[in-house]
Amino acid sequence: MRPFLFEIGDYAVPSYPLFYGLAIVVAALVIERLVQKRGADPKFVPHVVVLATLAIIGGGRAFYVSQHLNEFRSDWGRVLDISGGGQVFYGGMILAIVVAWLYWRIVKFPGRVLADAVAVAAPLGLAIGRVGCFLKGCCYGKVCAESWHSVQFDRQFAATGEIVGSPAFLHQLRHGSVSEMAGETLPVHATQLYSVAACLGIFVVMLAVWKARWLEGSLVPLVLALYAVVRFLVEFLRANETYWGGLTAAQLTGIPLFVIAVTWLLYRVGGGVGTVGRPSRGAVGATGEGR
Repeated sequence: MRPFLFEIGDYAVPSYPLFYGLAIVVAALVIERLVQKRGADPKFVPHVVVLATLAIIGGGRAFYVSQHLNEFRSDWGRVLDISGGGQVFYGGMILAIVVAWLYWRIVKFPGRVLADAVAVAAPLGLAIGRVGCFLKGCCYGKVCAESWHSVQFDRQFAATGEIVGSPAFLHQLRHGSVSEMAGETLPVHATQLYSVAACLGIFVVMLAVWKARWLEGSLVPLVLALYAVVRFLVEFLRANETYWGGLTAAQLTGIPLFVIAVTWLLYRVGGGVGTVGRPSRGAVGATGEGR
C-alpha cells in the first residue's frame, strides 16, 4: 500500500488520482490510434474523452455517495472531495454512455467506429485505475488465509495521531476484527489486483476481436457483458455490503446490465448491424461512415 507515490517540494502526490488520470490518458491515446486505423477522423476523440471523463467522475461519485450516505451526513462538503477515492465504476459508466450518446445525437460523428475503439480501450484504462485502488487501499477484499494472493494494509495516522486509514484497516476496526494497536489488517483477498488481471484479459480479448473485425459496430455490448461477468465474480471476494439475496450493489447492478448487454448484442448481430466475420468494404462501420 502506497497512498502517496512521491513528493514534489512540500506536496505529496497521491497515487489514486495519479493513476486515475493516467488511465484516462492511456485510454484516450489507444482510442485515437484505433479510430485512425479504421480511417475515421479522430478529431472528436478529445471531445468524447473529456465528456466521458466528467461523466465517469460525476456518476461514479454520485453512485458511491448514494451507497454511503452515513459517511457524509456530518460534512456534505466531502461529497466533492474525490482525492481519496470513493468512486463506483458502474455509476460513472452508465452516465458516460448516456452523455456520449447524447453528444453523438447532436454532432453526428462516426459513432460506431469511436464506440468500438472505446470498448477496446476501456478495460485497459480500468486496469490502470485499479492499480491506483490497490495503492490507495480501497476496493479491498474479504479476510482470507495468508497466502501468495493475500495482502495486508497498514493502519495510517493523521498528524493529530488519529487513525485515518487504510480503508481496509478502518473497516476491520469497525467490525472488531483488529484492535487499534494492530499495525496492519488481517490478510485479505487482493481484489484490486484480481480486477487488474481480469480487465487486462478483457482488453486482450477485445483487441483481438477488433483486429479480426468481428462484431464491428457492436463491441460496446460485448465489453459490457464481459465486464459484468468479471465484476460479478470478483464481488464475492470483496468486503462490500450485501443487500437483497446476499448480493452486493455491484452484483445487483451487473445482472440487469448483463441481460441488457447480451440482448443488445444479439439484436445488433441478428439485425445485421454487427458482423461475425470480416465485413465487406461496404459494411456499416467498416470505413468509419456509420454512426
